[in-house]
Amino acid sequence: VYVVFLELVVRGGITEVVVQRKNLSELDKDTAFWVSAFLGVVAYALSIILAPFVATWTHQEEMKDLIQWMALGILPIAFTRVQEGMLIREMEFKKLALRRMFATLAGAVAGITMALQGYGVWSLVGQQLIDRLVDFIALNWFSKWHPGWKFSLRSLQEMGDYSFKIIATNVVYFVNTQVDRLIIGQLLGAGALGVYVVGRRLADVLFAMVSNLFSRVSFSVFSRLQDDKEKTQNAYLKVSSIATLLSVPLFAFLVLEGAVITLLLFGSKWSDAGTVAQLAGVSALFKAMLIFSAPLLKALGYPGSVFRALALQSLVGPLLSIMVYPFGLYAVAAVWVLGEITVPFALA
Repeated sequence: VYVVFLELVVRGGITEVVVQRKNLSELDKDTAFWVSAFLGVVAYALSIILAPFVATWTHQEEMKDLIQWMALGILPIAFTRVQEGMLIREMEFKKLALRRMFATLAGAVAGITMALQGYGVWSLVGQQLIDRLVDFIALNWFSKWHPGWKFSLRSLQEMGDYSFKIIATNVVYFVNTQVDRLIIGQLLGAGALGVYVVGRRLADVLFAMVSNLFSRVSFSVFSRLQDDKEKTQNAYLKVSSIATLLSVPLFAFLVLEGAVITLLLFGSKWSDAGTVAQLAGVSALFKAMLIFSAPLLKALGYPGSVFRALALQSLVGPLLSIMVYPFGLYAVAAVWVLGEITVPFALA
């Protein structure tokens, strides 16, 4: 959680700025690269300093070394934000897919090999570091762009407002994806949390697949069309119709048969998770129908609207959850779904 949070800050909206910016000069790209690199180095240095305090706070001495080594993976991310943005901007999605395939495969081989050799939790550290390293190599190989030694305060100022809003949006999104688990774990216990996580897993994985499939492509397309209102509107309506046609039957089936699917996948000991799966399917159903709203607003230069919608969820979900937790897990899951549904409607 610590490392993922730092990664969100380090990414800093640099990729989105590179994709969305109408006229992107070499000076802009160089400036974006060095800002991202600076954030990465600072984040890594902070991790070295803070790791001992985290270990003391959690009463886990091994946490110190784990964080310091895992934080190394932040550096390859920081040094490739512009390269990734250039590939998305140029709609080189085949190269992006190959890069992730190579990185994921290499990381998996490294992690499994280390696990079989008895390295325990360090297998996960090795998996992540190898994944990040191969990702770094592949992005630089496919991008063919290399930074110069230029930096512009003017470019930084022009990109800064948009980038800051993207960071704020990512941080709020991160909080929203974690706080429900924190509330349930603290108020209802580890058993209820396990049921909740298992129940949500299928809907979350399916929605992530649908979202990842469409969001980056649509963001790139909308960014290219941002000056032509009619074409942008037509593109939005067309892709929204396609996404609805593909995703609504999938999530409607999950709503209807989520309990049976959960039982088949996870076994009878997780039967209580079936109702949570159905509730999560309701959330995914509504989010899928308006899946392109956030990429559209970001492409048009309004990331603040996405931030406000997510901020609304961060208020509604926790507040309602705390109010209804005496009624049990299903009540908390239901109101959390209600909070998630506010986001697509707020974006619309």
